Amino acid sequence: MTKEIDKSQMFNSATLVHFNKKIYSNILAEDSVYGDERALGKINYGVETGYTLKKGTKIYFLPSEWIDKLPIKIRDSIKITDRTSVYHLIRDCTSIKIPSENAIDFRELIDNLCNFEHTYPNQFLLYKIMCVVAYVSRTNWRVASPPAFGKDSVVDVIRDLTNNCARIDKATPAKLDFVLKFPFILCNEIASLKKEEKEVFLQFGLSAGAKQNRYTKPTRKSQGTKEIYDISLLSLCFTYNNARYYREKGFNTFDESFPEQFLDRFVPFKLDGFIKVGQFKRVGEVDFKQLADDFHPDYIKMLKTLQYLIENQSKPKYEIDEGYVFGKGRYRWKNDFSIICSYISHYAKDKEEYRMLTDMLYKAHKRYMNEEFNREQSLFVEEEIVK
Repeated sequence: MTKEIDKSQMFNSATLVHFNKKIYSNILAEDSVYGDERALGKINYGVETGYTLKKGTKIYFLPSEWIDKLPIKIRDSIKITDRTSVYHLIRDCTSIKIPSENAIDFRELIDNLCNFEHTYPNQFLLYKIMCVVAYVSRTNWRVASPPAFGKDSVVDVIRDLTNNCARIDKATPAKLDFVLKFPFILCNEIASLKKEEKEVFLQFGLSAGAKQNRYTKPTRKSQGTKEIYDISLLSLCFTYNNARYYREKGFNTFDESFPEQFLDRFVPFKLDGFIKVGQFKRVGEVDFKQLADDFHPDYIKMLKTLQYLIENQSKPKYEIDEGYVFGKGRYRWKNDFSIICSYISHYAKDKEEYRMLTDMLYKAHKRYMNEEFNREQSLFVEEEIVK
């Protein structure tokens, strides 16, 4: 890795923001396409046909021969008028497709990602694996933890690296319209939604949780949104504080806020510990822009490897323990647990470590069933928390 002395700041948000701006500013991707191929009017500016793409308040016109280059970075554009429409005609661009390459092995990818000091490092390791699996594969899960565990941090890092996933707080249906293009959506703290918003969100969660290929909005489309979305690659996951946090404040817990058919689509885990906040340097203490440049080759290797993992789905190296049970009818939980374990098998250096980590993941599930539900709903005996 680059500059060992600064390695702890590699995934500081102040470092990543410079990388993200450098790579993804002035970017148009497939989700920006706004309509079918069309021709310009009498004044064609040397371009006969093309596609309109919308980003923010601007509508761009991309010549047809460049459509296969998406995603692209705009190098030059000019403002034109076509009848009553105003476009920004793209005159020069470059493709920014990240090539697929197994640039680093899976263990190195996970260990280097969010290399933060944590009071329960093994719990945090499992969460990092779960987030990467949600990005490169298709899985549904939910995690309860203490407030400072670091639930947001891992997803935010993947978001800033790839520009291709979303974390949304108070996940209202309106916000969902603008993030359904991503393959991984993490929803944080949705139990407090208003009743009418929760009803719409419930239908979405049932569709995504059942791993359906399409989601049809129950409300009519508005400008910039669609009625039917392709969710065939979507991992929908949830994070929230543990039940004790809500009960002490007199609020309903996540499990008390949604019906069983919804909950049964998302395998639950309870993780513990917190990130040591003092490890992060602040603006003025280091040159974050220089750090982003120094770590640029490492970020690109990660992006290439993530793309490789998407295109080459993992097959388990070891068989899953038959003793992991999830209750009658909860086949979805076992299936998603097995997907995560498959990737753990590629992280583990041997079968013994694989068994240790999968046992730890299963105990995190059992702790959820013991501690997050009401005591009379407890299904398992309590286990010692493994740090």
